Amino acid sequence: MLVPLALGTLALLDAALAGFQAATGRNARIRKSPCYLRASRRGLVSGAADLGFPALLSAPALASSADPGARYAELAVAGARC
Repeated sequence: MLVPLALGTLALLDAALAGFQAATGRNARIRKSPCYLRASRRGLVSGAADLGFPALLSAPALASSADPGARYAELAVAGARC
């Protein structure tokens, strides 16, 4: 379970940084940090929403399985094929 958590954390960081990057150079104010924080927060929320969809699909599959370890391995193999 460490790999999905690490990848999810990296994806959320990437989304926050993408929001920051989208806001750079678009603000003529001297104090830009509130604008950058808002943009980073928007990117983080968007990334969390994007990560939530696959989690909503895979969590019930793991929870309803008789052997969650084997089911996780099947999902990992299916994810490697994509």
